Amino acid sequence: MQSTPSAWWHLQESFKNTDQSDHTLRECLKESETILNQTVTPSLLNEFELATQLLLKAKRVSILGLRSSKGLAIYIGHLLEEFYPEVQQLSHDTEFIFDRLLRFTEVDVLLVIDNAPSTTIGIEATQFCYKNSKPVILVTDHLASPAASYASVNLKTKASSKQYSILPTVLLLESLVIELGRRTSKTSIAKLQEVSDMLRAKNFTE
Repeated sequence: MQSTPSAWWHLQESFKNTDQSDHTLRECLKESETILNQTVTPSLLNEFELATQLLLKAKRVSILGLRSSKGLAIYIGHLLEEFYPEVQQLSHDTEFIFDRLLRFTEVDVLLVIDNAPSTTIGIEATQFCYKNSKPVILVTDHLASPAASYASVNLKTKASSKQYSILPTVLLLESLVIELGRRTSKTSIAKLQEVSDMLRAKNFTE
């Protein structure tokens, strides 16, 4: 298996840059703008549409993200479950991942967020679905991962060589949520309004 740079390696690199010609906030903004623009390619736009179609056809979306990708998986899971039919979060109980994948049917799709370094479980889960003819959408910033060859759709974001950043992945995931919400607007808007009304009734929000 090809080794991939650790997320902490990118963080270490950003710590080494002490010869600053500009404020850290401006430097981070400039680099973020660069990698965000480099992320949105014709290839990604095409794969984005394929991923959207898979998600629209699915009756249940299972989400997996581990290590530095876990927070991203939980984030998109929370956004989707407010208006999407059924969302299953696999990132919490890794010992039960394959039990749940085994029960996948033709209406299931697995969304794997696996930024570098790729996790062994993420790769094995993708391979398991591939061998059982179940669709997988892979979100990654490193296509050298073996998981890419098992995925039905590869959503590749641009990683920075100067600093640690998850902004391209956040952009991609939020765009997916918005696109799904728009294409299911006849039900998604009403479901979000229902949630909002409930939260106000329970005094969770004002």
